[in-house]
Amino acid sequence: MAEAQAVNAAIISGTVIAKEIRDSLAKQVTEMQNNFNGFRPALAVIQVGGRQDSNVYVREADILIVANGKPYYEYVGGGWIKRGVVVIDCSINATEDETKKNSQRLLGDVNYEEAIKVASYITPVPGGVGPMTVAMLMKNTILSAQRAVNQLAQNKWNFTAEFVRRSEYCL
Repeated sequence: MAEAQAVNAAIISGTVIAKEIRDSLAKQVTEMQNNFNGFRPALAVIQVGGRQDSNVYVREADILIVANGKPYYEYVGGGWIKRGVVVIDCSINATEDETKKNSQRLLGDVNYEEAIKVASYITPVPGGVGPMTVAMLMKNTILSAQRAVNQLAQNKWNFTAEFVRRSEYCL
């Protein structure tokens, strides 16, 4: 029986990647501020754990990305957001609804019916972020496969007579 070989996985540090992303975003915002006088993007932070003061940050957001995992009636009401905001609701919550065939209704974290009246753009739930995520995963899978094929196509096999004659390479 063959012995199991130890596998040493590379560790992907979310902290390091997040810092790189933050640094890149800070640079891009600075460039936009320099190029467009008066430009000031706002940042919204929704605290994990349902902090009640989250609405203070949300009201200032130009782009609001919500992924708290609580249905809107428990969390982000339409009154929390300012006119013209772009709302990206990443959550999907199954709630009881006896009027539905399967007794469930899918809701996001943002009250869609209220938010659509003031937002400039909004993703619906369901049908917004989920299909886009699947499409991007498929696109990136194809791109990765194309890169792998291109890499294999560039490799040149070099079988010499000496290589083939060596007993360790032959049965």
